[in-house]
Amino acid sequence: MRVIRPSDKRWGGRLRRSIPVAAVIIAVIAAGCSLEYGDARIAEAVPDTLPNARIDDFVHTVVRRGRKQFVVRAETALRYDDAAEQQLYDVSFEEYGADGEVVAHGRADFARYFDDSEDVELYGEIEFTSVVEEAVVTTEYLFWDREDRLLHGSEDKAVHIRQEDGTELSGYGFLADMKLRSLTFEREIRGRYVE
Repeated sequence: MRVIRPSDKRWGGRLRRSIPVAAVIIAVIAAGCSLEYGDARIAEAVPDTLPNARIDDFVHTVVRRGRKQFVVRAETALRYDDAAEQQLYDVSFEEYGADGEVVAHGRADFARYFDDSEDVELYGEIEFTSVVEEAVVTTEYLFWDREDRLLHGSEDKAVHIRQEDGTELSGYGFLADMKLRSLTFEREIRGRYVE
């Protein structure tokens, strides 16, 4: 994977700017999914300009009403003001419940956060574990539409869901509607349901 890295002389070392990543967390958590996608697709997503900010060993903690809700980590975070987007490489996260225990965790190779829409696009090897649902979701691509609260998979990349009870589902054309709390696959649906 090619990562744009401005020289330390030009940038004066690591920049420490807060980068909003709540949408990335929401997309991954709401979907209960993890990603896996090729370097070629990631390279297409990199804007032609140099980033306005770069943070290595990025950590962002979201605290609401005095309690930790999310922690997002990335090997590298890049900010592109002209494109109004942020990019995170080698991303991991944890979501915390009201009791302070981890309720979900996951990772993705790459995430793009679009400032204007608050949509999130995820590429690469993605894996998400929901402790509450006792499920693991894996795939290679996801797109979170914040306004409609829809999580879309790729037409050509399978989404796999595996629960601890032995239930397994996979298919193509994945769509999860967070408003309706439903999920669908368009084609090649396989799996087994354990009662």
